[in-house]
Amino acid sequence: MLDISKLEADLADLPSRYVVLVTGAGREYQEAKLMVLDNLCNKKKLDGIYVTQKTPVKKILPYFKKKNIPVKRMFFIDATSRDYRNTKRTGRYLYLSPQQITDIAIAIESWIRYLPRGEKFLFLDEYSAMFIYSSLGSVKGFSNFLRNRMRLWGLRDVFMSIERSYDLKVLDKMYNICDKIIEVHSIGK
Repeated sequence: MLDISKLEADLADLPSRYVVLVTGAGREYQEAKLMVLDNLCNKKKLDGIYVTQKTPVKKILPYFKKKNIPVKRMFFIDATSRDYRNTKRTGRYLYLSPQQITDIAIAIESWIRYLPRGEKFLFLDEYSAMFIYSSLGSVKGFSNFLRNRMRLWGLRDVFMSIERSYDLKVLDKMYNICDKIIEVHSIGK
């Protein structure tokens, strides 16, 4: 079972303009991601962009609904399938290929402008999937682009998630670009 009090404490004392990595394994990891989004959308009343690179949006949305996470506060970028050779937009949902890292950056920048004024968030779910489709240099360039644009865009937080079972070399690269790492554990572990 997820140690909710520890995660809430980790989320409560975050300063603005932080890049945060949420990592863990199994069910606790999935629950933690939902808690982070609940904190951002319901408690802090922030609007944001959710980028998924592993699980299609249509599979994620029922979990959001179950946890009362308001999808109307978010734009979604679904970069889960190589079948999206052509970018496709439907309302608040954009579908594109995970290999199009530049298009992901352009989409984020475009949709930031559509969000209400004030602080916003960016949630990059399964950020490590970028390393599958793009070179290390491209992913580092994308990360630097995000860090440099945070203040300009009014982003309060950038959250990245990665399942702990991932390659240690990739984890090391992820740790280097983050200001804070939240390790999700079960109670008693």
